[in-house]
Amino acid sequence: ELDTDGRFIELNAAGGRLLGRAPEELLGEHFERITPPDELAYAQEVFRRTLAGLDAEQTIELSLRRPSGELRLSRISLSPIVEDGVVTGIHGLAQDITAERKTAREREALLVALQRSLDEVRRKEEAARSSEARARESEEFLQRLVDSLSAHVAVLDADGRIVAVDAAW
Repeated sequence: ELDTDGRFIELNAAGGRLLGRAPEELLGEHFERITPPDELAYAQEVFRRTLAGLDAEQTIELSLRRPSGELRLSRISLSPIVEDGVVTGIHGLAQDITAERKTAREREALLVALQRSLDEVRRKEEAARSSEARARESEEFLQRLVDSLSAHVAVLDADGRIVAVDAAW
């Protein structure tokens, strides 16, 4: 939980594990301490809107910084704490989705690689079909050529086996 100034007033053990700290280390600290600079403006805007009651309950994704500098991507559900009609703070429930996102990125990369491989196989199959068609056309042309000769013709391979004859044979 955060007070209206954005300072931690309560943090459970799971939150401490997510942030890589003992929960009491963050009590009284501002949420900006754990927010990466490139996401700070977004986090401040979400905080402001939640306090103003503009977003009764919302879920956001935000990176949270551990003492080591490591960032953990988190899905955070936020809702204002209202007492006697007045917002007195914000309740947040954070879930670490770093591994989930990494798995999704890896799965996407595998799908892209698979699609590329499939496209390559299709291209090679098409080339093979085209090559086979050209070979058939060439064989048919040679057969027509042999058939058009006035003499009887037999074509032998290197071992002396007959591999083609003209139509008159």
